[in-house]
Amino acid sequence: MIEKAAAFIEKKYAANGGDQAAFGGAKYQPLAPEKRREIFAAILPWLRGQVSQQRRFIGTVQDDEKILRFVNSKDAPRLAESGTSCPDHF
Repeated sequence: MIEKAAAFIEKKYAANGGDQAAFGGAKYQPLAPEKRREIFAAILPWLRGQVSQQRRFIGTVQDDEKILRFVNSKDAPRLAESGTSCPDHF
């Protein structure tokens, strides 16, 4: 049943424009990986210090294709405010 559901979702996703149309389509183009790493190296130590003032935290970076497709999309601001659809995602 799970495989059938996944196939159905993939078929509908492709019929509705697939990755090109996901989240309202692209609003921004991602930076090149080298430029992203340069920016991360510059700001992440400061950011970690800001969030770790009361308790220490370790940060991680996720910038794979799927993440970039979402954060660079037209609908990202609206969708990010709605939170997760299910706690099982975490």
